[in-house]
Amino acid sequence: MSYDANVLRRATQRLEEERRARSDRAAQLRQEAYEKEPRLAQLDKKLQGTMSQLMAAALRRGESTAQAIRAIRAQNQEIQRERAVLLGALGLPEDALDDKPACPKCGDTGWRGAQMCDCLRSLCTQEQIRELLSGIILDLDNYKQIYSALAQYVAEMNRSIVTVTGVSSGVDWFNNVNESKNQSSGVIIAQNGKQLLILTDYSPVKQADDIIVTFNEGTQADASLKEKDETTGLAVIAVELDVLNEDFLKNDITIATLGSSNIRDIAGLPVVALGRPMGINGSLGYGIITSSASESAASDTTYRILQTNIVGSQNAGGVLFNLQGQVIGIITNGKSATDMKNMVCAYGITDLKRHIEKMSNGEKFAYLGLKGVDVTEEANSELGVPYGAYITEVEMDSPAMLAGIQQGDVITGFGERVIISFDEYTNSLLSMKPGDNVELTIMRQSQQEYKEMKFDITLTVLK
Repeated sequence: MSYDANVLRRATQRLEEERRARSDRAAQLRQEAYEKEPRLAQLDKKLQGTMSQLMAAALRRGESTAQAIRAIRAQNQEIQRERAVLLGALGLPEDALDDKPACPKCGDTGWRGAQMCDCLRSLCTQEQIRELLSGIILDLDNYKQIYSALAQYVAEMNRSIVTVTGVSSGVDWFNNVNESKNQSSGVIIAQNGKQLLILTDYSPVKQADDIIVTFNEGTQADASLKEKDETTGLAVIAVELDVLNEDFLKNDITIATLGSSNIRDIAGLPVVALGRPMGINGSLGYGIITSSASESAASDTTYRILQTNIVGSQNAGGVLFNLQGQVIGIITNGKSATDMKNMVCAYGITDLKRHIEKMSNGEKFAYLGLKGVDVTEEANSELGVPYGAYITEVEMDSPAMLAGIQQGDVITGFGERVIISFDEYTNSLLSMKPGDNVELTIMRQSQQEYKEMKFDITLTVLK
């Protein structure tokens, strides 16, 4: 899709302004952290030094090159571990002071070679919509019609939304029974003939003695945990059908349809946020998808993040619906860009479907403990990195670390399967169970070339 020159100019200007604002905030955060913990500044200086040493060692020739690189990498990892501890003491994630672009695909340039990146395309779409709307004049009757239609739509979609309450009981020093309740919203996703399955946040039910589901029209029922996904903080709970009235099942609830979040030009798509987008059960918000360019890395997987222009709570939860009544995202807090903390964002539903299916079947997730990305065409052609799943992080004490997998390795085989992307690695792992053994084929850089290595690993459960 091509854009008017004025639209492209304004979008490019916004991209640059946002980049500068992020850079200024990052510099301020770094300065504040250095003032609170001067040791961090020293460690960052050392890290810069080790990177220079690493590049110098890589350019040398001779038998000692590989040994020198290993020693420098070990020093680098030790510095990073100390740095992570200090940042954690300040309440900051270990990558809080790292220079990282908002869009990893283009590095905030707006372009991937000759092709426009999704982040710039999103801004162009917003500017185009703004230009089109500027010429439209609506009267009071128009607004009444619009919001009346939205109200009818919300009423129908709310039939699939529930309130989930986790009830925990304890006894104090005086043998008095104390009861605490934690709530979240949930969405009805399936009926398997015996149970009504509901997708919800895991945190309110994690330590709960009892789980209570309150349906939209007020009916309550006990529920049980079907399975959880530690990487997303989501869970599937089940309500037995035989405790629910047949007329209620037929007339008062709706099973939500899971749509797609991987559609082309999703930026600009109108959406409705239901559940608790404002941090309150039963709240709602109207808006559009502003971006789908960012991703969230988790253990053994990645998720696309849908950013909206809906102002919500940092404790937001619930569901994003499109205007066809399909679920396209599960609202999550804490995943938006640093300058968009109060904007509702969500995990793209397409990336969650495999996990939802597994939880709905009561199956546990196998864990290896790797984070990674795809090997790009540029990395392959210019740097000689083989196609596969490039490992960016090996989690501490994970089965992968204990087996000897390292950052910078490239996974090219999972058992008998050939791996050419990180998503293929994720899909392969999702087909396994904790306790299964797998042979992982990796390519590891050795001096000027990559050499194949094989590792036999027993899969576990993320704790």
